[in-house]
Amino acid sequence: MNGYVKKKKLLIITPKQFGYHIDYYNYACFLSNKYDITYLCWDYLLEKLTIPNVDINYISRAGSKFKRNVVFIRAIVKTINTTDFDCVFTNYFKGCSLLLPFIFRQRSKINIDIRTGSVKRSRWKRYIENTIIKSEASLFAHQSIISNGLKQMLKISGNAVIIPLGANKISPVQKNSKQINLIYVGTFYNRNLHQTIEGISKYLKKNPDADLNYTIIGNGDDTSEQLIAEAIAKYNLEKIIDLKGYVPSKDLIPFLKHAHIGVSYIPMTGYFQFQPATKTFEYLLAGIPTLATSTYENKLVVNDNNGVLIEDNSDSFADGLNKMICKLPKLDPLSIQKSVEEFEWKKIVEKLEFEILNKINIP
Repeated sequence: MNGYVKKKKLLIITPKQFGYHIDYYNYACFLSNKYDITYLCWDYLLEKLTIPNVDINYISRAGSKFKRNVVFIRAIVKTINTTDFDCVFTNYFKGCSLLLPFIFRQRSKINIDIRTGSVKRSRWKRYIENTIIKSEASLFAHQSIISNGLKQMLKISGNAVIIPLGANKISPVQKNSKQINLIYVGTFYNRNLHQTIEGISKYLKKNPDADLNYTIIGNGDDTSEQLIAEAIAKYNLEKIIDLKGYVPSKDLIPFLKHAHIGVSYIPMTGYFQFQPATKTFEYLLAGIPTLATSTYENKLVVNDNNGVLIEDNSDSFADGLNKMICKLPKLDPLSIQKSVEEFEWKKIVEKLEFEILNKINIP
């Protein structure tokens, strides 16, 4: 037994099923060799993913919304009260403060982590949801949040630690094909992706000999998916737009290695300004130049040396695409990766461990 160091116990909680919240999946991956991790999440009946040294507890979503939320909170309370965890790291979910009266002795060990503000279209719904987030988070001893911009917008405690988004570095490959391959990865919900398709059409009208392919990966609500399908048909781009649907993160690498340009198209509304996009980091850490809307968060990482910033309309998309294609030969994939190397998941998890887990007495 000489030299044996007992692992500290860490509980990770998120409503999303294990493997389908990229941030929390990477936290578990990079911490699993150092901590004894229990991961508690809902079971959405999706493909079950596993990694070594992580005990995944799935909670059924059967029954009404009220019933399954009660079941989820009870499961968390039982898990915390029956195991002596050194730290509990939980993704914010509506109603999380209801845990506190039932885990009084463990309150000092819990970190509440905010990954998003409200992105509801209704101004009043956003105000109400953001007020609830701020109010509930203030009841926890330890807090973390995805960006400084969101921290300021929600008026979260100054002691809250910034745990940013990130991605894993992918070795760039030489791309010699004459065809220019664009890629979009992410949700379709409230993103107006049909405007990028219209932008492709406008670019091709000015450059009829251009050889483009645009791969769109993800899914969304019925309205968003319908707008995309209608735009593809309207502009006769069936041979250029490749609509893949949802692809698990673990299967994205071949698509990223094939791409010349990443599309990070986020509406420039107030509620998206301070919401970083995973896709932006995925592209840049794969050495892919990024065509990105000029949100506050995108402007922090996208610049002339790794991409092109645009407005959120089809004309600006077409103009930005033209600028990007012209500058592609001058952009170096390794330099692009270096520009965002601080956002590799490995480094972000080291920050999480140093600034949060250690603070809650996990050496």
